[in-house]
Amino acid sequence: MTMHIGKHRHKVNVSYELRRIAEEDNKAGDVLREAGLFRNAAYFYIQSMEKRVRSQAFLIVDPANRYWRETNQHHDLYSSVGFLIEALGMDTLVAKQVKDMINTYVIDDINFRLLHNSLRYPYYSEQRSSFSCVDYSEQDCDIIHNKLKFLINLLHDLNVYR
Repeated sequence: MTMHIGKHRHKVNVSYELRRIAEEDNKAGDVLREAGLFRNAAYFYIQSMEKRVRSQAFLIVDPANRYWRETNQHHDLYSSVGFLIEALGMDTLVAKQVKDMINTYVIDDINFRLLHNSLRYPYYSEQRSSFSCVDYSEQDCDIIHNKLKFLINLLHDLNVYR
């Protein structure tokens, strides 16, 4: 017999739930950072970013619409930002400004796809013919945390002016 854990809630507000879970991820990151577990804290901060961006998009579009549900199936920060920009409408000035600000202050200087995997797993380096693992310092974690704080403020301002 299969054990079932957790309790399903139905007819939830998707935007609200994503934001609630993002806030939990942020708190988990804070607790892990305080414990000196910088790798894990950075991972949860990135998870919080992804969910906050998706939450904002679902304030704009109907999550029950099949197109938007399918667009939301990819789970990384880049696809989350693309999802928000598409929800805002690519031809609008707001969409361009939001995209430019997120690119400039959040994602342009870090490859989050590589970071996401290196936070979670050792990886094989063909160049070195061996497995490698990345260690993360408090400063590394703070860089990610500061990007999260910028994103929170940006999304708040975007919501205020919508």
